Amino acid sequence: MTPRVMVVLLLALLRAAPARAAEPPAVEQGVRLFEQGRFDEAQKTLAPAASAKPPSATAAFYLGRIAMRTDDAKQAERWFEAAIGQDEANAAYHLWLGRAYGTQAEHAGKLSQFGLAKKVKAEFERAVALDANNLEAREGLIDYYLEAPGFMGGSPEKAKQQAGEIARRDPLRGTLASARIAEDQKDLAGAERAYQSAAHAAPDSMGPRYALGLFYARTKQFDQAFATFEDMLKAKPGELGALYQVGRTGALSGQRLDRAEAALQQFLAAPPAPSTPNPAAAHWRLGMVYDKGGKKDLARQEYQRSLALDPQQAEAKKALAALK
Repeated sequence: MTPRVMVVLLLALLRAAPARAAEPPAVEQGVRLFEQGRFDEAQKTLAPAASAKPPSATAAFYLGRIAMRTDDAKQAERWFEAAIGQDEANAAYHLWLGRAYGTQAEHAGKLSQFGLAKKVKAEFERAVALDANNLEAREGLIDYYLEAPGFMGGSPEKAKQQAGEIARRDPLRGTLASARIAEDQKDLAGAERAYQSAAHAAPDSMGPRYALGLFYARTKQFDQAFATFEDMLKAKPGELGALYQVGRTGALSGQRLDRAEAALQQFLAAPPAPSTPNPAAAHWRLGMVYDKGGKKDLARQEYQRSLALDPQQAEAKKALAALK
């Protein structure tokens, strides 16, 4: 699970679902199936409406979301473009098209990355122009300004301006945006304070607690990461994202491997949900847990399961090839 996908997960937890106009019954059913995590059924239900003439923008959008879950960002791009073709003024469609371009850029060569990065920025800017309150697009621009080189418009100051706009509309998310910038600028103490402040300000919200735990994992403060995610599970037993993160933390650190294995097995046994990592990612992480525990045969099985679900899972391919 890449950092970009983790950000998408976090933001999904912090926002409400966008309002939609009334749709044909089949499309409404497909959306309900998507929201229930029944992605294969949703895909089959939505496909006819998305391929009709004219296509349903909503059906195309949700098919794009499904493609993003399976890391098929190129197919997602086509679906999001189809949705925009029917409803150009929908900010959410532009936001997700920008994300599809960004996912492609993560795996592209240098020359392709430049072109894709420009498209990412253009789509996020279009989303903000259409809806100034689209905080996810503003957060996407923060990521762009922090990651892009100066000659492509990267600028910490522009990132801070976006954080200010977010804070005006949502102080909690503004605090998280400021934490993201502080971390990027190597002010780890300041970032930790901001993440902690957000978590304390909204103790009943999972989003800020995910952000804090992920910060601890990124900075290799694994004991604190485990503690954060385990506290989330005490507050909300069965929280799928927290189970995944306990397993991921074990996979990264090589610590508490038995607990990490149990958490990932529990995650995989549960029905998938739109705001959680996909099963392919969980099998890859479980393979890492077995690998670090010296259980090479089990690790190989999990890497193979990951690739069976997602043949494009590059990290699982590398891990499988590296097994001795």
